[in-house]
Amino acid sequence: MSDRPRRTLTNRRRLLTQGVAISGLAVASTTLAPAMTRAQDEAEGRLKQVTDRGRLIVGTGSTNPPWHYEDENGNLVGFDIDMAKLLAGALLLGDESQRRDPEALAG
Repeated sequence: MSDRPRRTLTNRRRLLTQGVAISGLAVASTTLAPAMTRAQDEAEGRLKQVTDRGRLIVGTGSTNPPWHYEDENGNLVGFDIDMAKLLAGALLLGDESQRRDPEALAG
């Protein structure tokens, strides 16, 4: 007995499976593309807003080492602070920091 009918059936199943997968990808890409474009436009708008302002505003805490904490001189240091400085430098923005009362920001 020949193995041909079994191979043909397997090939048809593979073709069907691949066709369904490709169709699913096509539908997903047409559905997600507008949302991705909109998100990209919003991000570019936010970036322009930051660069036009000339400074990056970052909110962080001061009580969660190693992410953000006060050193022995009372300066904010840690990973969050370092990342904010790196990002501001990459955007060619100045490096300044301001202290705010956390209670005033919560409202």
